Amino acid sequence: MSNLGTCALCCEHGELKESHIIPAFVWRWMKESSVTGFFRHGEAPNLRQQDGYKIFLLCPDCEQRFSRWENEFSRNVFLPFNKGTELDSYGPWLLKFSTSVSWRVLTFFKLELDLDQWSSNLRSVADEALETWRQFLLDDRPHPGKFQQHMLPWPGLIDSYHDPEMPENINSYILRSVDIDAACSKSEAFVYVKMGRVFLIGFIKMLHPNQWRDTKINVKSGTLRKNHWTLPMAFRNFVYYKSRRAKKSQEKISERQWGRIGSDYSKKMYKFADSEMWFFRRICG
Repeated sequence: MSNLGTCALCCEHGELKESHIIPAFVWRWMKESSVTGFFRHGEAPNLRQQDGYKIFLLCPDCEQRFSRWENEFSRNVFLPFNKGTELDSYGPWLLKFSTSVSWRVLTFFKLELDLDQWSSNLRSVADEALETWRQFLLDDRPHPGKFQQHMLPWPGLIDSYHDPEMPENINSYILRSVDIDAACSKSEAFVYVKMGRVFLIGFIKMLHPNQWRDTKINVKSGTLRKNHWTLPMAFRNFVYYKSRRAKKSQEKISERQWGRIGSDYSKKMYKFADSEMWFFRRICG
């Protein structure tokens, strides 16, 4: 689909494409790796979906610009990592890709969901982040500056349950969920993007960068082969909060829809046995 308007990236007026907020390859993976061939959005858990959120945002040229980075990320990071392959080094495309996703998500929240709950100061900084990211994506500035991009390729299941605050659905959330947010406290703000086991964080206002170690995406190159990072406790609490919200959304699924899910599973048990959901049940009970 297309429409006429002003491209949010290059600011040229003309044809706009219906752009995915989370790249299309993530939704294809969700469908292809699921048992039923469908997935459900948290906002409408009783509706089966076959695609993710889209809005008229970019012109064809800017859509193609993003597509090149998406292909690199899908081929070199997302698909191999979700199949269990160990990640290696990356090039300049990773910062471009992660920035493009943070920019899209923050733009989506600003245009479609608003940021009225944010303080006026943080809304002003968010506008500065959007403009900085936009210029970087257009090659008009060499790097995103203080509006850093961080990535956590989650290595696998959490096998320790000694933390009494840990949500019971934490592993299913880590393995299978797709989630976005524009989150803030009184003094900090960031864009949160979760695509399967890959977490991306685009910082809008970051007070303590020393609390984030080995997660920052470099401008030119770096390595993703890391076994552990240093993260602030507040981010752990945020992920726990998101996991609990996902569980509450699942609890809203009606008996009728659970019946449809059970029927789909019974018809495709051969696929269920090879899926991550089966792996999760075997490991975690």
